[in-house]
Amino acid sequence: MPCIRCLQWPSQAADWPTRHRYFGWPDSATVDAVVRNGCDVVGVAHPLCKHDEWMEKHQWRLSFSRAEIVLLNSWTREQQIVYHMLRTFMKTERLTQNYKQYGASRFSDYHVKMLMLWACELSPRTWWECESNLVGISVKLMHFLNEWLTSWHGQHYFISDAYFSDYFDIVDIETISAVAKSTSVDSLTQWLVDNYICKCAELCPENIPLLHSDIETKKMLHDSVTAILEWRDHIVCKTLAEQLVVQYFSATDFLEDFRWLT
Repeated sequence: MPCIRCLQWPSQAADWPTRHRYFGWPDSATVDAVVRNGCDVVGVAHPLCKHDEWMEKHQWRLSFSRAEIVLLNSWTREQQIVYHMLRTFMKTERLTQNYKQYGASRFSDYHVKMLMLWACELSPRTWWECESNLVGISVKLMHFLNEWLTSWHGQHYFISDAYFSDYFDIVDIETISAVAKSTSVDSLTQWLVDNYICKCAELCPENIPLLHSDIETKKMLHDSVTAILEWRDHIVCKTLAEQLVVQYFSATDFLEDFRWLT
């Protein structure tokens, strides 16, 4: 799609840099960096105008991809993990569609990103750090998702008077809200075991116990996860060592080093 860089922050989002933020995220330096980067204008028609032949070819929209990259890079490790978990959960449960294929009229990863941006701004940093159970945080965000779609109508993060629900498929909203309201710590934990931990265990050596969907004890789960993390650390160290060897030989005389090694 055609894209034009806009070096100025758009007037449609003029209130974003100055709106009051109760918990200090994003901080002033990050806000300044976002505004300096400007935005892009891309040749994509509004979902409600796609059936108009002229609008489909000539309408453009604002893209805040540059701003989103800056903001995502300022997230804490916990926020990044929760975002990844939510995206994977929504995709696994077939609640999100391919954004490029279906467009903005269907709930997609892009809207999960908008949800997370709001959650990061409206929640204190201590809430992310002190809540050791990331599954618990994800459940609370699923409930926030229901409120964001039904009460807030899916408000855009940068443009305050733009709402996704104005052109969302009503079936999508009802389906997603039903799943979001019914998600509990127990159900999301079981999903995490089935879709993350079991598959990680399958990739590890045979001495790591494989898990099944009928987890019986917390100790079994804890031991398996610990073994998986230890195996991950082993692989990381092994890969790093191999990279250092390659870099060493590429930067020195190979024959002289071979004699030294011999």
